[in-house]
Amino acid sequence: MESFNQFRKILLNIEADQLGALCEEFLYDHEGAIQSTLTLVSRANLKVSSNDAKVYLTEMHEKGDFDDVNCFSTPLYQNDLYKKFHPDKLTTAKK
Repeated sequence: MESFNQFRKILLNIEADQLGALCEEFLYDHEGAIQSTLTLVSRANLKVSSNDAKVYLTEMHEKGDFDDVNCFSTPLYQNDLYKKFHPDKLTTAKK
């Protein structure tokens, strides 16, 4: 749980444009974005496995941590691909 909390804190404390760029990378190169995420957290002295990163990112999505991230100049909750894979979030996303 401590690793998740550190991971979450690192991602939520990066610049908004950097988080947006990471979001965009996830839409066209999921595995590359996982590697970018691992590089990002390792620079903050946190080492996690690829599998743990996937689990942590999924948990963050479920908590709505990325709903307001701008991805291709649009909040993620408005992205059609996001809506397709997270239809349960459409009523809880901040608008």
